[in-house]
Amino acid sequence: AFLKLEQLEFNFPGLKLHHAVNSLYGKKTMAQKVYARAAQLESVEIGQTVEIEPDLTVTSADAGRIIDSFKNHGSELVWNPGKIVIALANCFSDNCADNEPENHQKIREFVKRQGIRSFYDVTEGASQQVVLERGQILPGHVVIGADKYTASFGCLSAVASGTDIEKVASVWANGKFSTEVPRTIRIDVNGRRARGVYSRDIAHSVMRQLAAVNVRGRVIEFYGNVVSRMTISERFTLTNLTV
Repeated sequence: AFLKLEQLEFNFPGLKLHHAVNSLYGKKTMAQKVYARAAQLESVEIGQTVEIEPDLTVTSADAGRIIDSFKNHGSELVWNPGKIVIALANCFSDNCADNEPENHQKIREFVKRQGIRSFYDVTEGASQQVVLERGQILPGHVVIGADKYTASFGCLSAVASGTDIEKVASVWANGKFSTEVPRTIRIDVNGRRARGVYSRDIAHSVMRQLAAVNVRGRVIEFYGNVVSRMTISERFTLTNLTV
């Protein structure tokens, strides 16, 4: 059966929408639950270091530099070609050489040699969009990439984060990475949207309110009836702009 993502709704516990709703005290964040599953632990605490096998790694044309770093690990084959996505259409790297034809050719040869099926060439679309459209990310997944906009995949209740080239290369070689369970900033968006108010407007409002808050290294989780009524496309706009 084909599940239409637009019909998904996530009813999180703890919302102060009614006097009978329980307090959030002692409850786990979404990030804690996802990291506990990925680390195969019953539960994890904020600040605890865990070793995780990601459900997916997503890269763009910066995969050329990741390939160079991967070879330094002494591995001939990647840990799991089914969990690697490479899309050449977008690259937000500061290195202009990432978009050179020679780099693209190196990536294509590597993809063929490693048997990576989730490869999208320059004509097939940006990685953040095409991965969602192909249903490669599900709620509760852990996703990493070398691009900061990897966090956009949080629109599907996945814990997604951008990291550096070396860390992605290490995951390609060893299949795991170590990380601290992050703190969470919870944002409740409740009420009724007026006509002409879109997820982009909500994202701008959130950014303005968070301007004085230290958000580095933290997970931002969105809750509330406004978010639960958003389509996946609207949630994507929300998480993409929050980066």
